[in-house]
Amino acid sequence: MAQNGQEKLVLTLPTDPALLRLTRLVTQHFLQHNGLGVTQARRQGAIVEAHCLRLLRTRGRGDAGRVLVIVLTARAGSVEVTGRGPHGGPARRILCVGRPVPA
Repeated sequence: MAQNGQEKLVLTLPTDPALLRLTRLVTQHFLQHNGLGVTQARRQGAIVEAHCLRLLRTRGRGDAGRVLVIVLTARAGSVEVTGRGPHGGPARRILCVGRPVPA
């Protein structure tokens, strides 16, 4: 946990579509760790995996040596997932879900 109340996890993967299942598993675990239920975390993890596949497919030529970057951020009332494809450009918001606030 950072001093500003945010927890952040950065996942970088090579541009191999066979490794995209890792985005689902990491997202699912991160969401569960931050208070979401198992079913909701599975659903949201599948959404992140599908979106990452779309990020890889856009302009998918010449990706050797490039990486897909996924940033998972937990704030006081929400969890956000952003992604940046192997072609650079700004990070895109993939997911933003509310999370239960601990009492």
